[in-house]
Amino acid sequence: MKFNKFQIKAQCIRFGLVCCVLFFSLLGWGQTQWGPNALPVIDMSSGETSDELSIDVSGSYFRGFDQSNAFTPNLHLNIPLFSRWVNLETWYSIMDFYSMHNTQCTIHNLATPYPLSHWHNVAGDIYVSTNIQVLHPHWFGKQTTNYKLKYIPSAVARIGIKTASGGDFENRRFIDAPGYFLDLTVAEKIKFENRWARTLSIAGTIGFYCWQTGRAEQNDAYMYGLRTEFEAKHLKLLAEWGGYTGWQENGDCPMVIKTKLGIPCSFGLEPYVAYQYGIRDWQYHEIRVGLKYSINIIK
Repeated sequence: MKFNKFQIKAQCIRFGLVCCVLFFSLLGWGQTQWGPNALPVIDMSSGETSDELSIDVSGSYFRGFDQSNAFTPNLHLNIPLFSRWVNLETWYSIMDFYSMHNTQCTIHNLATPYPLSHWHNVAGDIYVSTNIQVLHPHWFGKQTTNYKLKYIPSAVARIGIKTASGGDFENRRFIDAPGYFLDLTVAEKIKFENRWARTLSIAGTIGFYCWQTGRAEQNDAYMYGLRTEFEAKHLKLLAEWGGYTGWQENGDCPMVIKTKLGIPCSFGLEPYVAYQYGIRDWQYHEIRVGLKYSINIIK
C-alpha cells in the first residue's frame, strides 16, 4: 500500500499525539511528583476581610522526604478595595532554589543527573484572589441582646487564579499550567475580656480547586480545612489542617498541617515563624521565617 505525502504527515502527527498522551499519562499531575510550590495546599482564609494593607516578606526552607532541598523567597500582599469588606490578595513564590542528586532523579524518573551540591533556580507561580465578606456579625450590631443574632459567624468567599508563570517543567518544579479555586470559609470568634488574651477564632472551609493537566483535560478537586487562631497582646498562635482531593489518583490528594507563631510589635510589624508538614502526598517539611507589615488605609 502506497501513501502520499499528506497521508504520511497525518500518520506522523497521529503518532506524535499518541506519544504525548502516553508521556503525560505516565508523568502524573499530582503534588507527589512535583516540587513543593507546584500545587501546594492553599492557606485558609481567616473568615474575615481586613481594612489593613499588609505586606508579607518571607523565606521558606523545604526538606523533602526524599532528602531533596529547596529554598523559596515569598511575597504576600493584601489590599482592601475601597472597603474592608472586599480585599485583593496575591502571593508569589519569587524564585525556587533547589538541589537534587542522582538518587532523587531516579525516584522521580528525571533524565537529568544532578551532583549533590549543585543548586538550580526557577521563577515560581503567582496566585491572585478576590476575597468578599458575605456575612459578619457587625452587620447586625456590635452588641445585640437577641439570642438568635448573638452568635452569628463571619464568612468570606474567595475566587482565585493560579498563573502558569512557573518554569522548569522538565524537572517537575512547576506544572506550567493555569488553575483556579473557589472556597467559602466560616469562622466564629470568641473575645476575652482581660488585658492579656484577646480573641480565639475557629474556622472551617470548603471549596473547589481545578488545574489544567497535560492530557487536554483538567483535574477537579474539592478543598477542605479547619483553622484555629489565638491572639493575645504580643502573641499570635495559629494551627491549620487541610488539603484537597482530586479524581485522578496520581498523588493529587495532599493533606498538610500548618502552625505559625507571630509576635505583633510596634509600627504594624509582626515577625513570625511557621512550620508545615505533609501528612499525605505533599512530601516535605517546610520552615518559614517572615516579617509582616500592616497599616490601616480604610478610615
